[in-house]
Amino acid sequence: MGYSISHERLSVVIGRIYEAAYDQSIWLDVVLQLQAMFHGSRACFSGIDWANVEDSFCVSPSRDPYWDRIFLDHFATNELFAPRVAAPLGRVFSDTQLIGRHRIERTSVWNEWMMPQDMYDGMFCNLRASEKNYWFFDVQRGRGQPAFDADDRTMLALITPHLQRAAGLGRHFEARPVLRSLLGHLPFAGFIVDPRLRILDMNDAAQRLLVQPITLLTANGGHLATSDSTQTQMLQRAVARVCRVDESEFPISAADLILRSERGDQLVLSIGLLPDGEMFGLSAGPCAVVLARESRLALSTSLADQLRKTFGLTGKEASVALALASGLSLKEIAIRENMAYGTARVHLDKIFRKTDTQRQSQLIALLNAFRLLP
Repeated sequence: MGYSISHERLSVVIGRIYEAAYDQSIWLDVVLQLQAMFHGSRACFSGIDWANVEDSFCVSPSRDPYWDRIFLDHFATNELFAPRVAAPLGRVFSDTQLIGRHRIERTSVWNEWMMPQDMYDGMFCNLRASEKNYWFFDVQRGRGQPAFDADDRTMLALITPHLQRAAGLGRHFEARPVLRSLLGHLPFAGFIVDPRLRILDMNDAAQRLLVQPITLLTANGGHLATSDSTQTQMLQRAVARVCRVDESEFPISAADLILRSERGDQLVLSIGLLPDGEMFGLSAGPCAVVLARESRLALSTSLADQLRKTFGLTGKEASVALALASGLSLKEIAIRENMAYGTARVHLDKIFRKTDTQRQSQLIALLNAFRLLP
């Protein structure tokens, strides 16, 4: 080895690599330390987005917009790039070892882009690769410096697994704030749970809901639960079906559930599939989004009586009409009233006929006109 590297220094750099996985602003310091450790003239930690190369993630202490533009315009695909991309993941190679010095010096990318930037000898490792992106670390030495040798490659090989893990973690933690931002903008409680109802994330509204003295939803040992064991089982079955845990059951992409207390409080749950929780730094495999909103359906008997007297509705029809006016969908009403959706549809048709309306919007407007809403 042309230069010596202490194990203490190696440990410090590895520690910084994992810090960078959680905070991308630290990557510049990591790359600077790696460049100095290997006495390089240049170093680069990069994740190329094949769909949009110009927006790729790239950290290099010596990055120059002028040379970036030349590379994108003339050398985005070049004679040296293809052999590098094809190299196995997790192994360390030098350009000379992989491609050959004579072949390198005959390429236009070396003569017109690498040599002017004092990039005479390179060593790299491929970290992650897929149809969507390609991650690698590269360090170069300049004119007059010793070429990278087997000892240099051995040292980089010790660091490579940590770079691989950090690249994967970084991808997760970059996406997770996006998910939290989406949940945070919801006006009602939102939870991310795994198929066993383990809470993986939640927004502020969900946290406020769970700490209320009397609430239909609770957190039991880090798992989402209800105040009633039967309803908890129903919730878990719904989440499991959405996450498609049991292949023998017919898969569904969404489900609705209404929780009710003895006091008459109601909470409407909408459950949807999050196909790949791992991409958000969550549990590997499918997860579910559970959205919870309060349903204020504690309507007085006099209102239902007034509907029956005014329009000749039955008790069940009056209940369906008031539920529609309160904002529930017909599917949610069918669940709440423990009836088939087709039966709820029949009730709605009768309500339309008796109130001389044709659409739900007309019905709700009519109810508002009669001041029948609480």
